[in-house]
Amino acid sequence: MVCNDCGRSYVPVGKNGLCEDCDRKRKRRWWEKTKSILATIGALGAVLLPALAILGLIVVFVFFTWDYHTGQDTGYISAVDKMTLSEDKKIYLRRRPLDSFMTTEEDEHIYCTTADREDVIEKAYKAMESGKRVVVVYNEARPFGPRKWGHCNQAPITDIKVVEEE
Repeated sequence: MVCNDCGRSYVPVGKNGLCEDCDRKRKRRWWEKTKSILATIGALGAVLLPALAILGLIVVFVFFTWDYHTGQDTGYISAVDKMTLSEDKKIYLRRRPLDSFMTTEEDEHIYCTTADREDVIEKAYKAMESGKRVVVVYNEARPFGPRKWGHCNQAPITDIKVVEEE
């Protein structure tokens, strides 16, 4: 018989047509390739695992949020704006009157309300037109959970009250 790898004749050949020496070399080459592949996967895992963990944390912080803040704030509504991807509204509240020259960006705070609160949105538009001082009430905390991007993800405004000044 003749070995299919080295071509030596008159040696015992196994089922795969290789002599013992060539069969041993083939197994050793296979084991070396397997070890090399496993080492590469291990090295990639050592790099990819922390990267995937960081990516997972980013996804959690972006799409899963919470807001336990409730309360109220006083000021003047300067704008009502549609949110990016929904019919929810952003309501801009300034601390000082709208005609004040002392207003800065830090003086303005952004709140939001959901689109189904039409009475709150209507009150916001009326308060903005009148320029009167208002109290915005946000008393619905948002517990930890999935959120949609471009929607009202903070505690939504549930009521707007006009402050009657003397």
